Amino acid sequence: ANKPTQQLDLFPSLTEEEQEIVNIIKQAGDIHINAITEKLHIPVYRVMSTLMQLDFKGIIISMPGCRYAMA
Repeated sequence: ANKPTQQLDLFPSLTEEEQEIVNIIKQAGDIHINAITEKLHIPVYRVMSTLMQLDFKGIIISMPGCRYAMA
């Protein structure tokens, strides 16, 4: 039996942490890395690593001043 195909995630291949960060960036428009770490309560090195992965996948873009936005 197939589940209904109502997909809320635009990027179903993302990890849970990646999806959380994407959701935060979507809501904010653009956001500083420190604000992301404060919202998620995870270490900055993990946020940086995840942001790099999302940037590499073309989902977000990095901007001057450690800010990030949707691509």
